[in-house]
Amino acid sequence: MDTRLEDGPDAASAEVDSGAESLEAHRPREDFRPVVAMLAAFAGFYFFATTRLVRGDVLNSYPFLSDDGYDWLLEGFAVSRWIDRIPIPELPSARSPGFVSLIFSDYQIGSDGNLLFAVISLAVFTSLAVMLLLARWERIPRYQVAGIVLVFAVSPLGYFRNWILSDQIATALMVVAAVALYAYVTRGSWRWLVVATVAAALGGITQLYALMPFLVVGGWCLGVSVWRRKPDFRLAAALIVATVTSLVLVKVWLARVPHAGVPNQLRQIRFDFDMFDFYANAWSFAFAPLLPLLIVLAIYRWREVVKSPVLAGYWLAVLAFAGSTFFYHVKDFRLTTPTAFMLALAIVATLPGERPLPRPRELILGTVILAVFVGIFLAPFSY
Repeated sequence: MDTRLEDGPDAASAEVDSGAESLEAHRPREDFRPVVAMLAAFAGFYFFATTRLVRGDVLNSYPFLSDDGYDWLLEGFAVSRWIDRIPIPELPSARSPGFVSLIFSDYQIGSDGNLLFAVISLAVFTSLAVMLLLARWERIPRYQVAGIVLVFAVSPLGYFRNWILSDQIATALMVVAAVALYAYVTRGSWRWLVVATVAAALGGITQLYALMPFLVVGGWCLGVSVWRRKPDFRLAAALIVATVTSLVLVKVWLARVPHAGVPNQLRQIRFDFDMFDFYANAWSFAFAPLLPLLIVLAIYRWREVVKSPVLAGYWLAVLAFAGSTFFYHVKDFRLTTPTAFMLALAIVATLPGERPLPRPRELILGTVILAVFVGIFLAPFSY
């Protein structure tokens, strides 16, 4: 894995092709179409359920609306009027343009929330479906990845999907960037690097945290390539382009939209343990069902993680998310979501390896049962 960083793109392509032919002979690709259909039905039900909750206009009738959601809806409405050359008052708070652009587009075409919820439904589908793509590349058995996908579909982390928030879209873009970067590092195709860069930049203008996996994973792989005296200049350029593009677009947007202030999220980060009680409670619901699987992976897959720059980068991104979330002084379980979905990608990417896992079917089934029990019986308000 990740031979491109050691031997260069040409050697990597030959080695990957050779390895792929060998794997193909012994372990054919799984058919994930049934799982894709399940996810499509899941996203379709979400779209139907959320659009049925709108009575009149979304701003004044949708029941799952937080302060953040109100700000985005209000700004989207104001920008829609501004585009129509109708004077608008100064907004109390301005948000990044990614999600606001979707909302004012919804207002512009008069879809009464249908466009908004269609895109969010697509994001919910995408954030789970990219795990299947990653699993197909690595020829992971269908039951294993289907189990992981089900865990993250039914866990309490899913509660945020009902709310009008940018996090569903930011998370989807974040995982697309991370999976595309995985494909670039392991396969050497510059097209995947373009996909990763675009997704990371779009994620960054939706929620700044969506840039983190791209920067952490990409930065680690770049550092390894420099250490091996074969610096990956394309990757270095992509990291700069994604970051600069996101920051510049946000800056231009905020300069154009009249507003009184911008939420300073960095101010909420404090390096103390005052949030320990909150996360001891929240993370026990979010991650306890995964502990047996994580322990087994730590025992049986640590060699693969150490040898692979992209796998090590994935797990470093999980740690970076968990650390930044823990020290973020807002009691909002929603902020755990990007940590969890990066963890899901790291688990899927780490499943294949040289040593077979002990009783893998029972391990995955037990993980699913624990997750379903927590999500439906211990934390039913997540639905």
